[in-house]
Amino acid sequence: MTDRLPRFGRYDTIEVIGAGAIGVVYRAHDPLIDRPVAIKVIRTEFLDEAERADYRERFRIEAKAGGRCAHPAIVAIYDVGEGDGCPYLVMEFVEGYTLQAVLAEPQRRAELDVIVMMEDMLAALGVAHASGVVHRDIKPANIMITPAGRAKVMDFGIARLDRGENTQIGDMLGTPSYMAPEQVNGTAVDHRADLFSAACVLHSVLVGRPPFAGATVSATLMRLIGPEAADLTTLAAGPFAHFVPVLHRGLAKDPTLRFTSAFAFVEAIRTACARTDDHTIIAVAPKLAATLASREQDTGMVDPAVVARAAERLTRHIGPIARIHAVRAAREASDVASFMALLARHIPQAQTAQQFLRETGTLDRTSHGAAMPTGADLKTMTGTGTGMLPSLAPRALEAARAALAVEVGPIAGVLIAKALRKATTPDELIALIVCAAPNSQAAQTWRHVLQTALGGEHG
Repeated sequence: MTDRLPRFGRYDTIEVIGAGAIGVVYRAHDPLIDRPVAIKVIRTEFLDEAERADYRERFRIEAKAGGRCAHPAIVAIYDVGEGDGCPYLVMEFVEGYTLQAVLAEPQRRAELDVIVMMEDMLAALGVAHASGVVHRDIKPANIMITPAGRAKVMDFGIARLDRGENTQIGDMLGTPSYMAPEQVNGTAVDHRADLFSAACVLHSVLVGRPPFAGATVSATLMRLIGPEAADLTTLAAGPFAHFVPVLHRGLAKDPTLRFTSAFAFVEAIRTACARTDDHTIIAVAPKLAATLASREQDTGMVDPAVVARAAERLTRHIGPIARIHAVRAAREASDVASFMALLARHIPQAQTAQQFLRETGTLDRTSHGAAMPTGADLKTMTGTGTGMLPSLAPRALEAARAALAVEVGPIAGVLIAKALRKATTPDELIALIVCAAPNSQAAQTWRHVLQTALGGEHG
């Protein structure tokens, strides 16, 4: 006879899917919305009063961080509550395995797409950092890998929110092998600590172990706070040597020498892959590549033939990963112009990206419409179409395109071209473009650069 599973609020628990010394994770069902959920519970009967208070605070922080950070690469928090004195969190149920479990099995590790995994993780961190959240415990155990090979970040239980929450000097919060040196020292921690941990995760995926791991916890901590840089000789001698400059910067012990943002980290990875002629870059993901290739006919609004030809051209610049990027971009794009713009963002050199857009623009006119708008094309749109902006000087429009391109890349031309078809005033043009921003911080930045570029040029 089996023990009856506990019930938490309205949720019907189904089975235990994880358990630790004081915590249990259940798979459950939300009957109100009819969706699967995961419920994380702390068993407080094993804790003293101070520990209970600490875990309740961690749950509060995790729920609050989850509320701020909505992104497909972040495990969503749906609800928080307490039953029989035990705090619980209701979360998105994610099929798959933790990255820790994947790395523990050679076959699964061989099937992991390191580039997709890093792009997802860093996109999640970028959103968190823009929302004032520093995770502080990025490690393989806190990253889920779905059956499609996508990564999702979870467990913001020791996150820092804005200023001052859970940031006492002297607290060494995190997991030793993936902690930044400033966390070990108990000094001030900001978003660059998460980027250091992300670099440790990348090292673990490529090499099979964290960069500063020692035989004991004490040895690991000493290596982290010591002056010696990470030893990357093993990596340099293997097929992924092109990642050495990325990890050299990502694992810098001085935070000021690291990447300044998650976006800069992603761009460094793309640049490293674009510069290598080693086509084994995608060998870490044979099954994912085959899965994406088998779905190539599902390319949304873009002709599959256009996708195939664009992927072939992009391969010349960034290698075989281009095929995966092309299939993903085709599903996200609303038309050929936006599809090409998404692909061009994977080319680190701006001049080369523009050449790619020109080449594919000629290619696409034979099957699916217009090419990516250039600065000259945008000038001719002023005062045309349904928007009618005769008062906007062409030089101001080009300045706006150039300024926005610094933030979003070549897709700036697409955004402005679409807005020009509807806008009747410069302010309306700005508002329509800003609506496409991914978050409030990006919207504020876009609005500022556009207002600056268009300022004084309305008449």
